[in-house]
Parts: sequence; C-alpha cells; structure tokens
Amino acid sequence: MESTLGKDNTNQFEREYFTKYPKQNNVDSIRDHKYTLSESSNSWICTCGFPNIVFSSVCGRCGISKEWFFQTVNVDILIQRLKEHQESERIRLENIRFQEDERKRIVQENAENDRIRLEEDAIK
Repeated sequence: MESTLGKDNTNQFEREYFTKYPKQNNVDSIRDHKYTLSESSNSWICTCGFPNIVFSSVCGRCGISKEWFFQTVNVDILIQRLKEHQESERIRLENIRFQEDERKRIVQENAENDRIRLEEDAIK
C-alpha cells in the first residue's frame, strides 16, 4: 500500500503522535502511519493501514485511539500544523542567527575596547 499522506504530512503526523504519546519512543512503529484515515458504515482504516470494525475505539494493530485520529489528525489539520511548525522553526532559526550575530558583535566590541585600552596604556 502506497503512502497517501506524503512526506511532509507524514513528518507532521510523527510530531503530532509524539506530542500525544510522549512516552512512545519506537520510531519504527510510527513510520507505519502514513495513510489518510477512512471510515465507512462498518469499518475504519487507521493511518497504519489496518482495517478496524466501526465499533473499535482503538486500532487493532497499533492501539492508537480512533477518536484522537478523527478529531485531531486529518490531512487539513496536518497541513495547518505543518505550516505552524514551519513558521515556528523559521522564527527559532532567525532567533539563533540573531543571537549569534549579537554574540559576534559583542566579541568585536570587546576586542575593540581592549585594543583601545592597550593603546592608551602604551601612551601613558
């Protein structure tokens, strides 16, 4: 079965999963979750690809809550949260660059002040 989420949405799903299930540390098991959810009158298919009877509250294969999937993890929400993640990552990296530039400026300023003090001491 070929992935229907796409790489970016699959990566976002992983972030959502580890936020919801922080104690899970099995990255290999989460990589199976790469399909969009679907539901019919008598079954639902988990993002891991496992078909479940409609009355199952958790996936019979991976054990993740059906309610959580249908409430929080769908392609539209994943796309929205991916955009939010990308924006926060852009801001985080921008802050890191700003802090590094500020650190360099302070180092240069201190070096210039030291040079001036040395010249003044040499004149005395």
